[in-house]
Amino acid sequence: QLIPETMPRKKVDRKKVKLTPEQRVECREAFDLFDLDGSGEIDEQELKMAFKQLGFESRDKDIAKMIHLADASGDGTLDFDEFCDMVGPFLSNKETELSAERGFRLL
Repeated sequence: QLIPETMPRKKVDRKKVKLTPEQRVECREAFDLFDLDGSGEIDEQELKMAFKQLGFESRDKDIAKMIHLADASGDGTLDFDEFCDMVGPFLSNKETELSAERGFRLL
């Protein structure tokens, strides 16, 4: 484990993004794909593999830091809710971009 258990969790001012039902379905599909062992949690190796499959090479320390910051329970893994909190802002931004694009098409 690259980040010691005693390392304080940085308080990140993350407002929980309210996901639409469709976004929660997207989040669930991604979570289930990334949870390779079906444990209901995503660990560092699974997250690293997911990024690799998406075409991103990530260093172990970057993956560990991502999990550390998103892991509200402190158990070293991401459950579904923690995963959604981590990816929610990206899903929300994607939806905002799509809405803006649709609006411009109407002009």
